[in-house]
This record gives sequence, C-alpha cells and structure tokens, in this order.
Amino acid sequence: MQYYGTSLSLSGKIGASVFLRVENAKALEETSPSVIVSFGDNKEQVLELSKLKHFTEGDKEIYEVTTRVAAKEFGDKIRLKLVDENGDELPIYVKGKKRSSYDYSVKSITDQYLANASAYDEDTINLVNAIRNFCGYAQLMTGYKTKNVQITDNLEGITADSLVFFDPYTEGNSEIAQYSGIGLSLKADMSMTVQFHLYGNPEDYKVIILGREVVPEKVKGDLYSVEVKDIDGCSLATRSTIKIFTGDEYYTIKVSPLTWARSVLLKSEGQKKVVNMAKMFYRYQVAYDLFFELD
Repeated sequence: MQYYGTSLSLSGKIGASVFLRVENAKALEETSPSVIVSFGDNKEQVLELSKLKHFTEGDKEIYEVTTRVAAKEFGDKIRLKLVDENGDELPIYVKGKKRSSYDYSVKSITDQYLANASAYDEDTINLVNAIRNFCGYAQLMTGYKTKNVQITDNLEGITADSLVFFDPYTEGNSEIAQYSGIGLSLKADMSMTVQFHLYGNPEDYKVIILGREVVPEKVKGDLYSVEVKDIDGCSLATRSTIKIFTGDEYYTIKVSPLTWARSVLLKSEGQKKVVNMAKMFYRYQVAYDLFFELD
C-alpha cells in the first residue's frame, strides 16, 4: 500500500483526506485489510478498506480515507494504520520508505496548500486561509491549545450590518410561544441552543426539529430550550426550523449559526474572543460560497 497524497475535505465538516494507492487490489482484498484512524482524546475509527470510496487509475486502485474533526482540533495529530484480518500491521510506503503508520493533521495539509499556492486558484487559497483562521478563532474561543494558534485575518470591516439577512425568522401565533434567543457551542461538534417561551401548559405542546419530535428542556419559568446538534462548517447560513404546536395553533422559528453571530455583534459589549468568532463565521461563509460559487 502506497501513500498517494492528501487533501482537505472542503464540504461538510472540516476534515482531511488521505489517498492510498494499491497496485494489486485483488490480492490485498484477500487479506481483508482495515484502516485504523486514531486522533484526539483516544478516539479511533476502524474502517474496512473495501468499503471506502475509491477510484481506478490505470491498473491501480486509489482509496480515500476521510477524517472529520472539530474546528478546535485543527492541529491535532491524526494517525493512520493498516491491519490485515488478523490485526497484524501492514506497511505503508511513503515516498519509497516503509512505515508502520502515517501521521498528519488538517493544519499540515493546509500548510501544503499554502506552500504550493500558485498551483491553486484564488478562491481555493482564500478558503484554505478561512479554514485556518476559523479553526484558530475556535481554539481561542474554547481555550483549546491556544499556544499553537496562528491568526492571519484581523476581521476588519465585519459588523452586525454585514449579517442583517440572518436575523431570526418567526411566524405563527406569538401568543402560544415566542423566540427568546440563541447560543452556540464549539466544545465538540458545533451545536446551537435555541430558547423560547411557552405560554401554556408544556404538556400540551409538541416541538419538532428537522422533522423529529423533541422534548424541550426547561430553563426557568416559561423559558425552554432545544439543541440543534452536529452542524457542518459549510452550513453556517443554513437555517434550522423549530416548529411548535399546541392544539390547532403553531409557532415557527428559523435560525442559523449566523443568526447567533449577528446577535453577538448587535450587543454593545462582549468578550473579544466571542466577537471575533462571530465575525469569523461570516468570513468563512463568504469564502465557502465563493469557492462553491453559491449565491
């Protein structure tokens, strides 16, 4: 098995892809090999090689191993190993050298992009820089390995007015429920907490998020919240819909991570690290949209 190259995963959650080249795929598959990917706090994935995304190049098969990470884990080491059906290690050849494993990170791959910037178009390099800064600001916001952070974007020119189109959208009967606010967490995968008031007996309400019924958590008094989990970095502008029903009445809330960002920038005071993260959300979304030619 030969190391063939790496790339960033530029859609969905932030991640890294390693490509492995197999010269005799049929012979290798007879050993039922698996890929073991370890990273972060003792997290490990075991993947069957035959089930990975792959393509043919001449008489060789190229397999793609993609690992998603939380934004704050940008610089964390990822280790890739190959084992056969008995758990015995299979070698990986990197530039002709035999290795028992291959180490990399999202950061190391962005370094490769920037070291060869002339090989890519402007939108690609802008997105790579946006990923680096997005992850850096996420580290600062969460206090995770902050000594390793490298920031190159001071976020000039981004204000609450830049995000005016991301105000919360509500419709329906505001006498049964009403939107209160939004919070955001980057401790692990990105998640939003949406708060709202329920003005009747909570047992008479039904709350639906993305087509799934959930039980809201009581905050205090008539204030309740629900959590929207596992938000992709490419979905900062995508609104999640919370539908609240009681009897024949309804109330709908539509918000996105950029709704949170605007709410932060509308406040006259706020922690600098939180304000910078909010601004970086906008910068990252703009770079993503330009790369994928989204309106």
